[in-house]
Amino acid sequence: MKNGFYALIFSLLLIGCKSDDDSLPENNKIINSTIMVDGVAFVPTELKVMNGTPNFSEEESLVFTFKNTSQNEQIIVKIDYPNSSTAPDGIYNFGIGEIGTMLFAQGSYGKGSNYYSLAGYTVQVTSLGNDKYKIEFQNVQAVNINSGLIVVITGYCEGDF
Repeated sequence: MKNGFYALIFSLLLIGCKSDDDSLPENNKIINSTIMVDGVAFVPTELKVMNGTPNFSEEESLVFTFKNTSQNEQIIVKIDYPNSSTAPDGIYNFGIGEIGTMLFAQGSYGKGSNYYSLAGYTVQVTSLGNDKYKIEFQNVQAVNINSGLIVVITGYCEGDF
């Protein structure tokens, strides 16, 4: 009777345990995110960073991609920064400003067949080392080119890109 009781407890423990890996995205990278698009959660399942093409020869560029493949949704952010700076850390402006005095960003948001251009406010980039970044969207406005509809992207995403 005692052995049966211990076997039952052991079985329940095995069934009740869940591996932390079960909650990881498909690419097995850890992603912490609070990104909201017009008040609706955007939950990235894939993060990617790659070198971009800078606008000027004295600059460097990175392109960050946030995807939710099951929702056919993605955010792309390109940052350009002086190659003499401590960047990519910094606050980047989506908009018009004076060259050489600001860090600039460009980007897009897409869901299904709807496409938006990131057009206003800022994104903060913090390099955490080893291809880990924290990207904070500070009320970024995304404008649909065809309809003029504006959505606002807020929150942050931190993880392995």
